[in-house]
Amino acid sequence: MPCKPFFGIFLSKKVIFGNFLLDLLFYLVHAPLALTLLTPMKSKKNLTRFTYETAAFEGWRLCISRAGTTFTRYFPDKKFDGPKKSLAAAENALAELKLVIDGAKRVDGKLTPTTIKKAEKLLKDAV
Repeated sequence: MPCKPFFGIFLSKKVIFGNFLLDLLFYLVHAPLALTLLTPMKSKKNLTRFTYETAAFEGWRLCISRAGTTFTRYFPDKKFDGPKKSLAAAENALAELKLVIDGAKRVDGKLTPTTIKKAEKLLKDAV
């Protein structure tokens, strides 16, 4: 007999025919945690989530372009101990980077080499 859906969770024969109340209580208590863990994190502006089963990289990619220059940095889940911590690091780096490049002086509509070096160093040192 196939599993039956119950609040987004598939229940086995044991839940349906076994000790129903205890199993139901178990699923109701643990369902929010399971759904939270299984809910995919969505990309945000300038931050893209990479989660591919076959890829070697899982984490966040920060990518922002200003005045003809593109800045990119990857924040892997392994290095930052999970997706939430890597997202926090990426968001902090993005905020700092925006402060540097949005307030920077431009020459002929382009960022100056000094600003580009400063932004690249900021991304390199981002933790």
